[in-house]
Amino acid sequence: MFAKATAAPVSAHRTVVSATMTAWLYRGINLVTGIVALPLIAAHLGKDELGVWILVGNLVSFVSLSDLGVGSSIARFVARYRQADLEKLPTLLSTSVAILSGITVLLLLLTISLSGLVPSLLKVPSSMVADTRFTFLFVGGAAALLLLFRISGGIL
Repeated sequence: MFAKATAAPVSAHRTVVSATMTAWLYRGINLVTGIVALPLIAAHLGKDELGVWILVGNLVSFVSLSDLGVGSSIARFVARYRQADLEKLPTLLSTSVAILSGITVLLLLLTISLSGLVPSLLKVPSSMVADTRFTFLFVGGAAALLLLFRISGGIL
């Protein structure tokens, strides 16, 4: 299924430099996006709505840690199997997809079930309960679905 690479292996120095530059680029894009987006969001939402948005966002970012290390370990095993045992790659990838799919389904169910409790736990004003539920469902659902895309980073 997978062909052996015939090109010369990439040096460790080049790999480290490339990974570092990519990480810096990612962090830079996040920084610029945050600097630009926050004032725009604050100008359109107002203080109360921005507070709810930040609280829900922090809850969801905590949930994004729930991949149990599967996303970061994929890269390690893909690299190991590409060098030593290419026949194990399909098993690794299908197992990773199955685990991340299961976690995604659990997080989606948890997000849906907690959406009714979040406004009362955060003591949200009654005028903002519906918006808080929607925001929690939307952002929590998106974070859960993004877990499935962690496998692509490991493969690359």
